[in-house]
Amino acid sequence: MRAKRIQVAYFSPTGGTERAARMLAELFGLPVEMHDRTLPEGRKQVITCEPGDVCIIACPVYAGGIPDVPGLFENIQGDGTPCVLLATYGNRHYDNALAKLKERMGTVGFLTIGAMAAVIPHVFSDQLGAGRPNDEDRSHMADFAMEILQKVNNWDVECPVIPGDASAPAKRMAYLPKTLDRERCTGCGTCARECPAGAIDAKTQTIDEVKCINCLRCVKKGCGAWSCDYSAITARLEAHYSAPRLLEVFL
Repeated sequence: MRAKRIQVAYFSPTGGTERAARMLAELFGLPVEMHDRTLPEGRKQVITCEPGDVCIIACPVYAGGIPDVPGLFENIQGDGTPCVLLATYGNRHYDNALAKLKERMGTVGFLTIGAMAAVIPHVFSDQLGAGRPNDEDRSHMADFAMEILQKVNNWDVECPVIPGDASAPAKRMAYLPKTLDRERCTGCGTCARECPAGAIDAKTQTIDEVKCINCLRCVKKGCGAWSCDYSAITARLEAHYSAPRLLEVFL
């Protein structure tokens, strides 16, 4: 079978994962279809793969695993379809995210033939992962894409060793309080519609602390009415994880 198309399903609340996934996909030199699974409505879309498709499944690492949102990659149906896993993270570590992604995609008909852990800007820091993926990352991505194409065209669907523990209990970061400036809020409901976890009530503009995944989409990409003080987390991260990590691939 020869690869004919790259289908990308991604979860990207603040845009870093989308950028990395698009960069990788375009390096295959094949037609690319992007499927945004960030919002609940987007996750309802059913994606059915065809012969010749190669899928990239991309999401950021949250609390050492994958985002805890309903239906993340459930409406994507493979049929022995080769897929590449992409875990993005803000220069700390990707922990068990790739292992959990591999297990998740195996339940819906996909064969993992490669995986990548790529650094992107950290949502809590302007320093960690700034400018990533960069030109050096892109060069490594291009080499990886060519090796994946060779595997697909030779129908070499052997799964590489993926680091991490898929059965590790999910961890959850403590809720970070968000503050709404009522004077700036117009009650438009955009923050509720744009919340990946469906955690914001459109009528009351309150946040369900259990549903909230601390993605900061409401703060980073909203109308400016929401704010969050995460300075203590930023200081701790920058003190321990400032040395740039390299892009890692598994083939």
